[in-house]
Amino acid sequence: MKKVYIILIGLVVLLAGTLLVRNRFFPVGEGPGADKEVREKIVKQEKRKNSPESGAQTGSFANETASAPESGEKSADSSDKEPKGVKSAGEEESTRPPEDDVVTHRFLQDLAELVFKHYIPGGEESGPARLTLTFRRVNTRYGLNMYGLEPEGSAVRAMRGALFKHLFREEVLGFLADKYTPIFVRDLISVVRSTPKTVVGANGEKSKVVLEDAQIADILRKLARKLRAVSAIFKACMEEKNIALVRSYIRAEEKVRDAYYAYWQEHEKNGKNHQPGESIKQAISERERARQDLYASLEPADGSVEVVYIAKWAYRRFESGVCDRSCLDTLSRMGRRVAGKLEKRAADL
Repeated sequence: MKKVYIILIGLVVLLAGTLLVRNRFFPVGEGPGADKEVREKIVKQEKRKNSPESGAQTGSFANETASAPESGEKSADSSDKEPKGVKSAGEEESTRPPEDDVVTHRFLQDLAELVFKHYIPGGEESGPARLTLTFRRVNTRYGLNMYGLEPEGSAVRAMRGALFKHLFREEVLGFLADKYTPIFVRDLISVVRSTPKTVVGANGEKSKVVLEDAQIADILRKLARKLRAVSAIFKACMEEKNIALVRSYIRAEEKVRDAYYAYWQEHEKNGKNHQPGESIKQAISERERARQDLYASLEPADGSVEVVYIAKWAYRRFESGVCDRSCLDTLSRMGRRVAGKLEKRAADL
């Protein structure tokens, strides 16, 4: 019996030594007797690692279209690995287009959730349905926090500059308008149908309900109306007279700040009894006249109270050189194009 145990122990040691040598000199998938399918997988993985595209993000739409092969010609840099954002051959390319380097699909999902958050269904207590999302809120969220946006840079200012440089190109804006709008609508519908909204009843009682398709259509139409209003302001800001009016308003704002700064300096010297001077009153009066002139000239659609804020945003992009008149025209046209797509989808619901 003792001899049997010794023989078994010897066999175990011999087997362990064989496996150790095999794994030491022949990694998994290699060496004598290795499975053919496993070897093929490893070879394919090594090819992917050594591929020029390895580790690189998908190029922007402009780069993809520029490097597209002619009809019938095989791309020289094609590989087994699909670029980021591209579905495999068996999946629907039409509903999930290639993902832009900077504006990712995560941005669309976040934007859909943001739009839904700011929609208030109509009711006896809450009044008519409304969409409270504003241009300022969108600019603050994505201009500072960059949700779903991946521009180059480590500081916010540098990232914003890189974002605008990439975004303000007609081929990029056209791609986003045509290919990303259906994804955004699909994400929005998914969010609405899966997330209950709190509504207030006639007696002030709160309850959670899932919105119906008619309300989804209402969200799309209201969002389209806001897009058309912003697009109209962008188009108006192309005109020289409106550029001058925005410039005058910004200078009037600066005069108000300067007047208050002078007042506080004088206040520190002379004490609490120091009264605001005529300079502050005059500066405020000039700023209000400049605001009224600008508001009247731009004639915002649906009486948008954001007209001055949007005009200033467009003016700063124009003055900094990142968006000229042609760029403003493109932004306006693409905004109207997306609005049209939203309205069409709303009609289909």
